[in-house]
Amino acid sequence: MAKRGFLDNLIEEFGSDRINENEKLIFDVTEMIEHLMEDKNISKSNLAELLGVSVSNISQMLNGTKNMTLRTVSDILFHLDERMLIDHEPLYLESKVFDYFAESPENEAYSVCQNTFCTPKSIDDAKHKQAA
Repeated sequence: MAKRGFLDNLIEEFGSDRINENEKLIFDVTEMIEHLMEDKNISKSNLAELLGVSVSNISQMLNGTKNMTLRTVSDILFHLDERMLIDHEPLYLESKVFDYFAESPENEAYSVCQNTFCTPKSIDDAKHKQAA
C-alpha cells in the first residue's frame, strides 16, 4: 500500500468542508427561489409551465434532489423577473491548515501550504502565531 502524503491527509480532514459548502450553496439558491416564488405568488405549477418542464421536475430542483445548472437558475430567475448577483468570501481554509501545521515550518506540509493554499497575509499570520 502506498504511503499517504500530506495532501491526502489534508483532503481527508477538510473534505467534509467541501461537501458542506456544496450543500449550503444548494440550500441558499433553492431558498432564494422559493422566497421569490412566494413573494410573487408563483406556484410550482406556474413556474413549471413558464419553463416548459413538469411540476415534479420543479419540486426535485427545489428540494435539492435534482441538480440545477447555472442556466436553469438563470431561466428561473428570468421568469421571476429577477437577476442573481454573485459575490464570494474566503473560507479561511488556509488558516485551518496553518493552525494544524504551524509548529513545524521545516516540514513538507508547511512548504506545500505556503506554495499552494495560502495568501501572503495568512503566511505572515502563521509566522506571528509561531513567534508568540
